[in-house]
Amino acid sequence: MTVVADATVDAQPVAADPGFQPADGREWFARHVSADPLRLVIELDPRSDIVVLDHDETTGSFRASLGHVGALARRPRSAEPWDLGWPNVRYRWSTTRWDWALYFYGAAPTARSVEALIEHLGDGV
Repeated sequence: MTVVADATVDAQPVAADPGFQPADGREWFARHVSADPLRLVIELDPRSDIVVLDHDETTGSFRASLGHVGALARRPRSAEPWDLGWPNVRYRWSTTRWDWALYFYGAAPTARSVEALIEHLGDGV
């Protein structure tokens, strides 16, 4: 699975400068490195980066940590409310079999990369 994120840079000073503000570092980075969003491709290996937090063998539902990127959950399709206990679920979608939820820590991927992930997951196994 590949997730592409448009990251915002929060450059910090190397040497302590009492008058330095984080915004100064962002402005410096924009002038000297790049003012455009940085495009990062993050690949998550299901054998090492994804940690299943809980799962139900009978229903196929699960909640998993996507490393330091976010979390993914699945349950059988239902009209019932679904409280995952996550602060802000960024994406929810349903297929014929499943309801899915996706949450990101910090920077979120582009809409195109989320669409690619949804297509990759399909109706699941």
